[in-house]
Amino acid sequence: MEDEWWKGTGQTDLNESVPKSVKIPTSTKNTLEGGVNPISQTFSTDIWGDVGRDQSSGLANIGWFLVGIIGMPVVLFSISLALPSPDYNWSSFDSDTYEDIGEIRIDGEVLNLYSLNTQPAFEYAHDDYDYWQVNVDSSNWYGEMSSDEPSYCCLFDENEEYTWFEPAFVYFFSDEFEGTTVLWSFDQDRMLIATEAEVDYLFLSHYGEDYGSEILPILTCLMWPLVAVGGIVWGFMTKRRAFAYGIISFVGIAIAGAFLLFMLFASMF
Repeated sequence: MEDEWWKGTGQTDLNESVPKSVKIPTSTKNTLEGGVNPISQTFSTDIWGDVGRDQSSGLANIGWFLVGIIGMPVVLFSISLALPSPDYNWSSFDSDTYEDIGEIRIDGEVLNLYSLNTQPAFEYAHDDYDYWQVNVDSSNWYGEMSSDEPSYCCLFDENEEYTWFEPAFVYFFSDEFEGTTVLWSFDQDRMLIATEAEVDYLFLSHYGEDYGSEILPILTCLMWPLVAVGGIVWGFMTKRRAFAYGIISFVGIAIAGAFLLFMLFASMF
């Protein structure tokens, strides 16, 4: 009768797993033969005792996650602060010192002529900036011109002594003066104003600014997303997924914080 499957095989496996006994004869002519079952034990230790592989791997993942969510932003922020800021050159001044110097005929029209004191060589220096703006305020109107909206050229007086411009923008304070003529001209260190209506108040203000190099601010702005994307890709490619997840978590927190700030400011208005 054949052995049942739960009997015979079990005994055979057990016998095979037991090391065979070896008889060592007294004669030295015989050679010792046989096998010894190896005993293997894998473990790691530290000052606290044995540390399992899973525990060690978990600590490493936590470390990489903290590097991604805290370490990388701190390094980028430090680099951003260390980069030199662009050198912005700007200048501003104002003047309310003026005088009525009579009348002048321009394009067949007789206009009242006023002189406003400005800076030395203002005729050539007022537009010597990347951005500049000249504003003139009077008792009847307000006018301005800038590098973005220059004055409209050109008219000449009857003696062709000055070149006259129409302001890029003029706002009249009442319908009484709406559409009246307002012309400007520059003469060395003064600004000439020719108007159809008389004024009893003039105030000039000027602002100029040089932008400086924009390369460093652009590189600083690009550095953050490029390093973040590169860090995420590197983390997944090198099996350091915890580092990639740390960066992703930081980006998510930053976006959520920006959204909450936007909603907070929006709710204030």
